[in-house]
Amino acid sequence: MDLARIGPLLAYFGSRGDEKDQIAVLARLFVIKSARKHAVGERLMQAAMSYGSEHELRLVLDVMTKDSAAIRQYERLGWREIGRAPHQHGNGQSTYAVCYVTPSTCRPARSFAT
Repeated sequence: MDLARIGPLLAYFGSRGDEKDQIAVLARLFVIKSARKHAVGERLMQAAMSYGSEHELRLVLDVMTKDSAAIRQYERLGWREIGRAPHQHGNGQSTYAVCYVTPSTCRPARSFAT
């Protein structure tokens, strides 16, 4: 997650009175193709969520809108969308990332403008 996208997430938590050191970013979790369909991604997510809970951290992540399987998994695990933020890449190209927070910190979703 780059700083352009983490800014809106920190603003979200700041508006709730949370301290920045209570937030942990789960970044770039990938499962190799041969391990898919064996619940590897789900087990990794459960481990991250357990770690966050044990250490009283509020986990956030973002995922590109094109990654529909990951989005379905996060939502199935109870993660809640808190907004969307643009991701710049390539030759001036842009796509949106969906920003999520663990279930215990959910609030209504909103879009972030830049």
